[in-house]
Amino acid sequence: MSSTREFRLGYWTAVTVTVEVAIFAAELVWYLVAPSAAADTVSYIVCLLLAPTYVTMVACTPLASSEGSRSFTRAALGLAAMYAVLCAGTYYLQLSVVRLGLYPAPAGALGLFRFTNGSPAFALDMLGYFFMCLSTLVLIPAIPGKGEETVLKVFCGINGALAVPTIVFPALRFSQEGTGSSGAFGSVVLLVWCAVFLPIPFIYARLFRRKMQTA
Repeated sequence: MSSTREFRLGYWTAVTVTVEVAIFAAELVWYLVAPSAAADTVSYIVCLLLAPTYVTMVACTPLASSEGSRSFTRAALGLAAMYAVLCAGTYYLQLSVVRLGLYPAPAGALGLFRFTNGSPAFALDMLGYFFMCLSTLVLIPAIPGKGEETVLKVFCGINGALAVPTIVFPALRFSQEGTGSSGAFGSVVLLVWCAVFLPIPFIYARLFRRKMQTA
């Protein structure tokens, strides 16, 4: 039988993920209004922290899942872990190697690590979010009940469907151009993603809290 501590862990990690995504959305608006290196730094820090908290939240989803769905929640956890490794590594490189610029590399070599459209770092980041999208898709069969749970399934499905454009976009010529307008376009696209993803941890937080109160 699950303990109150486990439900509390699920609740607080879901709350944390909700707050992190909300801060990320606010940073995107900041970038659209006044682009700056500071806005990028805030984005990298928030997304770096999002990786382990999202994995922890997914690890707690069996507490709010239907019986006999262990295979789905385990698969979702594995996909979430793949997302976390790829994306956390990318953002840490931006905050350390790229930001300090101390790596003794030949001229232009640092561009391989820099997070810009068409760079290897950008492609790896998109690959990571591809796995995140798949993780919410795999969670759908494990979500029980109706009402809020039905809404959760819908948003998990929409986010899961984003796996296709996420994995395809880095292979398109448009993504290699890296113009200023594409930066603004990317911020708008990410704001739409925030609107799609934000209800998922928010509803999970409510489910964990409900379970915690009846445990």
